[in-house]
Amino acid sequence: MKIFDIDSPFSRFLSNVCDIVIVNLLFVLCSIPVVTAGASLSAMNYATQCMVYDKGSGVAKNFFKGFKENFKQSTLYFIPAALIMASLIYEYIFLVPQAGISGQFSGMLIFFLMILLVCFSSYIFPLIVRYKNGLKDHIKNGVLLTFGKLPKTVLLFLLNVLPLILFMAAPVAFIKSSVFWIVIGFGLTNRLCSRILKPVFDEIEEEL
Repeated sequence: MKIFDIDSPFSRFLSNVCDIVIVNLLFVLCSIPVVTAGASLSAMNYATQCMVYDKGSGVAKNFFKGFKENFKQSTLYFIPAALIMASLIYEYIFLVPQAGISGQFSGMLIFFLMILLVCFSSYIFPLIVRYKNGLKDHIKNGVLLTFGKLPKTVLLFLLNVLPLILFMAAPVAFIKSSVFWIVIGFGLTNRLCSRILKPVFDEIEEEL
């Protein structure tokens, strides 16, 4: 088999890389208005799930289909979740240090709540694009999966906060690698998250 044959492993690899780049760039562009970031995140999840399940007829088409179909639920979840996260970050950075020793417990609690919110969201956006349920059901199922699939929850959390970890650990290196995140980084981590979630969804659907 020639390396550049359409069915060769190398050609399939290049095709997957190109699809991830397209998804990533669409995600970044559609997130610029901020208020559409939730819908953009769902659209990226929809597109990468289609890649994992080998469904759909084009990554850009899948992205915009996911954006349109899940805009309402994604936005209704994203805006309150983003406001809660912003509030927690503000308290952790500005209020906790002023509380002295008594603020140490509050700081740990706030940090734990931020971790939980990221973990819940790591499931909720994929659930929104995978199943036709009400938002309350998605949130409930997200909470159940967060605690019921702890090893996968840890992996999803680490992947989703990887840019933040890199920024905190090595800000200069992160800035130098910013082109990577703009071009492919977010799409790549989301593609990995969709692959991690596939067995979870397969197990759920076998029980339905």
